[in-house]
Amino acid sequence: MEQIIYEDKNIIVFHKPAGMLVQSDRSFDVDVVSSLMTYLAEKGEKPEIFVINRLDRPVSGLVLLAKNKKFAAALSQELQNGAINKEYYAVVCGSMPQKKGMLTDYLLKDARNNISEVVDSKIKGAKEAKLEYEVISSKNIPWNGGMQEVSLVKIHLITGRHHQIRVQFASRGVPLLGDA
Repeated sequence: MEQIIYEDKNIIVFHKPAGMLVQSDRSFDVDVVSSLMTYLAEKGEKPEIFVINRLDRPVSGLVLLAKNKKFAAALSQELQNGAINKEYYAVVCGSMPQKKGMLTDYLLKDARNNISEVVDSKIKGAKEAKLEYEVISSKNIPWNGGMQEVSLVKIHLITGRHHQIRVQFASRGVPLLGDA
């Protein structure tokens, strides 16, 4: 399977293309977990996959998956302890006021509608969301019949909240390019 970047007896690192789900939903669209379970079964291995990190459907990037429960628990613990570094690159519309910085907000997840929003820290269920960013470059590009200033931003997630990157940047007036 060409999207597998690395595999050993305990883990798989999979390059998820934009538009692909990590786990199945009600749409019955192809997803990473189901594809890998089929792949393992065809190899004669136990078709067991545990997701360590997720990426939103419109995002491409590397997904870390465990092939057994014991290793999944160990990797999940390392992720929680910050031993696994989660870095992302995103193109945002506009520019950040500072070239480097930290964004700290409180996010409230609405699972029913699959959205999250920045809210006051006192709101019941709100969770702290932190990330560090660095603007790599900015320029104007043709977009939707006009010109759009965009910035390439390197992001280091400190917390991993639902739609965190999208919500934190959009709340500052610099949404991800093409984000619906």
